[in-house]
Amino acid sequence: MKQGQISLGIDKGTTGLRKVFLRSAGAGFHVLSASENPSFQTVLIPSTLTTFRWFELPFTDRWKVREVVGEELSQSLPFPIENAAWDSVPFLPGKWVAVVAPKDKLKAYRAAFPNGVSHLDPEPFAFARALWACGKRSAVIVDFGAAKTTFCGVQDRSPTFIRTLLRGGEGLSQKIADLCGCSLEEGARRKETEGVSCPGVEEFLLSSFADGLLGSRESYAELIVTGEGSRLPGLLEWLSRHTGLPVELLNLPPPLSPHSDVLAFGAALSPFFPAENPELLEGRENGRARDPLQAVLPWLLVLMLSFSASILGKHFFLRHQYYSVQKAVQGLVASEFPDIRNSRTPMSLIRARLQEERKQEGTGAGALDFLYRVGETLQLTGSETQGLTFFDMDISGAESVLKGEARSYGELEAFQKRLESAAYKAEILESKSLEAGKVRFTLRVEAKGK
Repeated sequence: MKQGQISLGIDKGTTGLRKVFLRSAGAGFHVLSASENPSFQTVLIPSTLTTFRWFELPFTDRWKVREVVGEELSQSLPFPIENAAWDSVPFLPGKWVAVVAPKDKLKAYRAAFPNGVSHLDPEPFAFARALWACGKRSAVIVDFGAAKTTFCGVQDRSPTFIRTLLRGGEGLSQKIADLCGCSLEEGARRKETEGVSCPGVEEFLLSSFADGLLGSRESYAELIVTGEGSRLPGLLEWLSRHTGLPVELLNLPPPLSPHSDVLAFGAALSPFFPAENPELLEGRENGRARDPLQAVLPWLLVLMLSFSASILGKHFFLRHQYYSVQKAVQGLVASEFPDIRNSRTPMSLIRARLQEERKQEGTGAGALDFLYRVGETLQLTGSETQGLTFFDMDISGAESVLKGEARSYGELEAFQKRLESAAYKAEILESKSLEAGKVRFTLRVEAKGK
């Protein structure tokens, strides 16, 4: 809500119309006595016109939630879902609350306010906002009205249960009159003066709370009372004694009354929390306007598939063309240069020379085979030849001369014996002692049979 904008909350109760004006100011608001041109007008929907369902779902995608909730509602509502305006909003982690109201009732209710309605607000959400604004995070609020009594549980600005009993202050006055054998006016007067001690009042409260809190499994920190019935003398003390909870009236900003202005105050707060408000718009199928992306998504998918099919077709066409050209070139080269297969490249010459040496010398005579055997010998002798270092190799045909350095003469002899066991003649041509027992050597290696 923008700075300076004015919000109007309207509570159309049994005994009269209550209005609260709030002006946005910084991070908060100011209460106004009146305003001619409010930016937002929120009208409360009586709880008798709405139905609530709570769901626990393992996902958070709004449109997926709407599909699942819509299917569940279609199976459980007492009237066709096509005749209902509904919406679902998250409240606690993993939990959603769905609000449902008949479309025809909403149209008639909206028509009663010809100046225009920005938002139709279910009563429990107005209760929750009013509690939050007054610093209450966990409470049951009880609205003692003239014709009905409403119980609403709230946790962290979210309604957790709602129950409305069609019994209120007018019915209680009539019950007192019947018990005392007096007129309705006298019954109402005795109720207002004697309060809880008046005959029939305590029974009324006990039965109301037994029915109103039936099935509630949540625990709450305190009990808040509102409505004209909250003026009943001794009510707060009686409730505190029987519930074991702190009981109080809401401390609304002045000049608002905690007895009559709570709902209108909560409705006026609606534009301050737009993401948490259910939208019951009877002209739309599922409450909220469909995301524009949802409308164009199928066409985007069709375009993407068409583009992919086009690219794939071009790929196969180009590959076919490439193979056709390659085959034509190969045929042309074969016809124009019939002897091309017999041409010799440097790599083919090297390969032929190595193969010829292998045929002439036998296994172990080629230079590559010899190097492999030397490496294999060093690996097999393990720790006995770890001190051998070669710094010159003269490999020529079947005879090779190795020059290097050994950590000891014993290591050199071990290497010599290992080569001889691998089909080589190994002769130490020269050895020279160095410091620390090291030996510099010249070793001639020749394949056996030469």
